[in-house]
Amino acid sequence: MEGKRRKSVGAFIFTPQGRLLLQHRDDVPGIMHPGMISTFGGTVEPGESIEEALERELMEEIELDVTRHEWSFHKTYAFAEEGMDFIIDASLFSVRTVNKQDLRLHEGKAIVELDPLADNSHLPLSPFLKLAIKNYFHYE
Repeated sequence: MEGKRRKSVGAFIFTPQGRLLLQHRDDVPGIMHPGMISTFGGTVEPGESIEEALERELMEEIELDVTRHEWSFHKTYAFAEEGMDFIIDASLFSVRTVNKQDLRLHEGKAIVELDPLADNSHLPLSPFLKLAIKNYFHYE
């Protein structure tokens, strides 16, 4: 796997109440984590910064203009999942004070709202989302 890397971005989108707005992904073959819940975001295109990619992806997927909200970079996670022949460098951002009713869904089945501190083990969370929640909120 040496040298095979792809960059992606994702966002923890927080409501005014501190809940997360996440994507229930389409259940189609060929996409990462089909049918699972994950962050909104996607691939960083050639020549694009991670910030530009985040702005583009969130506008495309849910019509969210991050420049109108408080947002910040959190961390880049390097990971590979079973069956992958490359490593993903996934940059996680947080976007604050977004109202769910202001968003327009263009990708995925639904916008899911959840309490990140609750027991969400019954939900189909993507492996990346589980890792990011655990790290971001510092709990086991």
